[in-house]
Amino acid sequence: MKYYKPKAKKLIYLNSEKNCAITAINSKNIYFEWNISDFQIDDLAELKTINFQYQGTIGTNVILFRITNLQIQTRDYFSSDGNYPIIFCSNPANTKPDAYDNDYSLTLIPQVVNKITIMVTDDLTDASAGINTLAKFVLVLAINEYQPEFEQITNTYGQAMNTNGIQASTQIHSF
Repeated sequence: MKYYKPKAKKLIYLNSEKNCAITAINSKNIYFEWNISDFQIDDLAELKTINFQYQGTIGTNVILFRITNLQIQTRDYFSSDGNYPIIFCSNPANTKPDAYDNDYSLTLIPQVVNKITIMVTDDLTDASAGINTLAKFVLVLAINEYQPEFEQITNTYGQAMNTNGIQASTQIHSF
């Protein structure tokens, strides 16, 4: 079992109007892509949505943001529609759009992050519906990277050892 400690935190501010490549399908914006400075994930990191603000008409019922280009730990995520992982979901009519402090995050595996691509839709049944081309938004993400503090293994005698081979604790067995 690995034990982790915080290593680095990167905040990423994504503005749909600034340095963003937008792909439109059927007169609606669907893919938003930003090039960011390289960020190496060596072991484990979590991706979390910190904030979301919008201007213009996005939709009345729902807005879904899906991350399309980052590698995630698939055992930690399931989507019944088989699509990309959702990093943010809300009703745009929410009167407190900046109150998204939650514990939900995606686990990222080792990779170099240099681009963020988001797929956006305002339709629950059509993941590729996109959003109104007049809609503008800012999405704030946090990537929290962790490094292993130590790895605990158990030898054949039932003793917990760390990766340096030093006995960490003794397990007592009764027969």
